[in-house]
Amino acid sequence: MFRRFVKTLQQRELQPFAPLRRLVAPYILRRLKTDRSIIDDLPDKTEMARYCHLTEPRSRSTRRWCGR
Repeated sequence: MFRRFVKTLQQRELQPFAPLRRLVAPYILRRLKTDRSIIDDLPDKTEMARYCHLTEPRSRSTRRWCGR
């Protein structure tokens, strides 16, 4: 069902994903650090690298997909 919806969106010429954007917009909370009114409320960015081991078939598939 979703694939069919996306396919119809892709066939549109002007702003193909505008209907999807309108549909999900109320559920997306976007706060930017450039917004001076909330910058003090936001914590510093925290990044943690996590690695996982892929099976050999998955690793080959990923390399092919990435073009390596």
